[in-house]
Amino acid sequence: MKTIWNFLKSRFLWVNIFAALVSVVVICWVVLWRLDVYTRHGEAVEVPDLSGMYVEEAELILKDCSLGYEIIDSVYIRSMRGGEIAEQAPIAGTKVKKNRKIYITVNSKQRKMVIVPNLVGESRRKVQSNLKTLGFNVDSVRYEPYEFNDEVLSLMWGDSTLTAGAKVPDGSQIILVVGQNDMSVEVVVPSFLGMTLPEAQKTIKEYRLGFGVAHFDEMPIDGADSLNFRVYQQTPDAGLSVYGGKTVELKLSKGTQEMEEEFF
Repeated sequence: MKTIWNFLKSRFLWVNIFAALVSVVVICWVVLWRLDVYTRHGEAVEVPDLSGMYVEEAELILKDCSLGYEIIDSVYIRSMRGGEIAEQAPIAGTKVKKNRKIYITVNSKQRKMVIVPNLVGESRRKVQSNLKTLGFNVDSVRYEPYEFNDEVLSLMWGDSTLTAGAKVPDGSQIILVVGQNDMSVEVVVPSFLGMTLPEAQKTIKEYRLGFGVAHFDEMPIDGADSLNFRVYQQTPDAGLSVYGGKTVELKLSKGTQEMEEEFF
């Protein structure tokens, strides 16, 4: 017991303890210093806000901050210009090391193409609502004589009539062609017999009647072949008095025999 007590009081023990403590402090200091040197490589920088900039502008700003960039994706946002930066990672205000890459997503320069559904025959309000939901502008309405009020007859994009399944750029202006009858106007139905379909349609429009359906006795090969077909039957009959917008239906055939058998 006396021997242990003497050892604890010995100068040798305390010198060694002190030396060990000093060594630990020195080692910790060296480790922390090396870690600081390794992780800093210079001061940390704050990531700038790149949203709404073009890539060329962002590149100059990032270069001044000793940062790089990489374009990783593109999106389409209607309210932004094509080529503008829509998203970035890390976000603005984040502290990062110099030479860090900022990953950016740019707004596409090409507008998204949207498929037009089959809306012919629906009400004007329903079609306007559906088209606006799809991202189109539908403020323009064109009225044509037709038996049923407020029914959509066709959709126009510029000078083109749209069919179901057509692809149109997002945000495009769509014109609705809507039916409108006029009960106050009396129209005497003309004869369309012997006319081609375009001729009959032109006459229907001139008389402020509505065009309904054209029935071909056989399917035309193409548009040019359809001009060989002539009207041999119509509804309503020629000479009847109807109100403005009354719908006209036509039957067409390549020969004149059926027309002669029907009306002579």
